Amino acid sequence: ESIGDVEDDLRLMASLPEKYLQATSSLELQLAPDTLYGCEGETAQLLEAYGHVSDPTGSQTTQTVLISGYAGTGKSSLVQSVRGCFTDTGASFLSGKFDDMQQFQPLSAIVSAINDYCAILAENADRFNQVRGAVKLAIDSEGRAILSSLIPNFKRIFGSTSESLKKTRACGTEALQQLMFVIRTLFRVTCSSS
Repeated sequence: ESIGDVEDDLRLMASLPEKYLQATSSLELQLAPDTLYGCEGETAQLLEAYGHVSDPTGSQTTQTVLISGYAGTGKSSLVQSVRGCFTDTGASFLSGKFDDMQQFQPLSAIVSAINDYCAILAENADRFNQVRGAVKLAIDSEGRAILSSLIPNFKRIFGSTSESLKKTRACGTEALQQLMFVIRTLFRVTCSSS
């Protein structure tokens, strides 16, 4: 039901309370589980964005969707409501959530999403060795050590890396650029069709 349908039902109940409202000892509000109310537009936008990147006849495009808003407004519920639409078609679905309690962990949402992705890669026995070899060719030992230090499930693919971060450590913007390069390379290699 749409929000308009709910509003119509509420008006009807208010106009004829003796017919639609019953005196009961329970004041529980009965809502359908796993149902979002009033998010049809946002759901359509997410599905449209997925349609753009998954259209086999169109040019291959990449797109990132960021959802923001106040705490408790249903962002996580919105994301979870469309998850099945993506995974049912064979897509990998990643999401990360910024948490005020993790404010001292920069990029915690991104690291969480990549950790989930590495878990998906590690569980797929058909692709495991292929992915491992491709990543080893594309990302040097220092890059793999960086990912291993941040992403626990990356270790499931490579084991503990013997390479430590003994080279001069980058700081600030340089470190962020290095990390983003390694992450982009990881996705490019593991998401390619070959």
